[in-house]
Amino acid sequence: MDGFTQGALGAAAGQMVYGKRLGRWSLPIGWGAGMLPDADLLVRSASDPLLTIVVHRGFSHSLLFIPIGAILATLPFMLKRALRAQWKSVYLCALLGYATHGLLDTCTSYGTQLLWPLSNHRFSWDLISVVDVFFTLPLLAAVVLATRRRSPRPARLGMAWVGIYLSFCALQSWRVSRAQDQLAAARGDIIVSKRQVPAPLTNLVWRSVYKTDTGELVADSMRANLLGELTYRPGQRLQSLSSDDLDAIAARARRPKTMRGDLERWRWFTDGFLAVTPGDPTLVGDMRITGKGGGFSPLWGLELRMGESPELAWGNRRSNVDTGLLWNELLGRNPGHRTIESSE
Repeated sequence: MDGFTQGALGAAAGQMVYGKRLGRWSLPIGWGAGMLPDADLLVRSASDPLLTIVVHRGFSHSLLFIPIGAILATLPFMLKRALRAQWKSVYLCALLGYATHGLLDTCTSYGTQLLWPLSNHRFSWDLISVVDVFFTLPLLAAVVLATRRRSPRPARLGMAWVGIYLSFCALQSWRVSRAQDQLAAARGDIIVSKRQVPAPLTNLVWRSVYKTDTGELVADSMRANLLGELTYRPGQRLQSLSSDDLDAIAARARRPKTMRGDLERWRWFTDGFLAVTPGDPTLVGDMRITGKGGGFSPLWGLELRMGESPELAWGNRRSNVDTGLLWNELLGRNPGHRTIESSE
């Protein structure tokens, strides 16, 4: 999730256990440790557009790296003489803060290498958007109260809110997943992989996208209403890129082997949900997360620049977000929505 939320969660975890022992120092220790894993975003390369996204949510987010990351988060506070005498408490507070980061990121749809270096699998639990004020603001309020009152109780309530909210998000994700299965069965589709991606700021509106046994991607916009039935707006279908398709693209490059390796890394990053973008044929898009719940207008992708140097570039398409449509769906103004039962 966003760095601000990660810091708040790390602070709450530290305050919950070490708020009394470390006093107000538990706030910066936990907050800094909670944000530290995202320092991997500083890794960049002008010649490799994939380096940052491959490294991000990699080793620094791994469960096995937590003890090392906590050491790094502790070191700046050892400059303070009063804290050096409590180095164990400082380290354990940082350990709690650091440990929250990778787990929270895994609750989103981006992908996190929790088991690096044992596995490079990108875990995505598809529970919550990377930005959700209904999650963040109560947590932040708890951290502020814990600091002002010098009491761990508000932090504990904040952590309880985290558990309750994520549990509700899990219920919503399950409802969308079940609806996906029902829709696919009604359409005669055989699902080989699927994702449920929450829209920004909410756990009511979701992007449903699944891949069939023929390699076709099928997208729908869904609204998991708090009261009443789940509804959906039928979306689009698009053929994903197969290994043969990637081979054909790479064969056109000046350095086919390098291009093929980069495309394979991109397929790994997108969990196989990659395709040529309609209306933007030079962009191999990440079709998990798009500007329209039922469409294929990705927020990012790889731009093919055959004959140039380099022949691949990062393509930012965040302007593809249809804010008007998203706002209407957030407010329950759902033109074109129907119930799952009406489609069976």
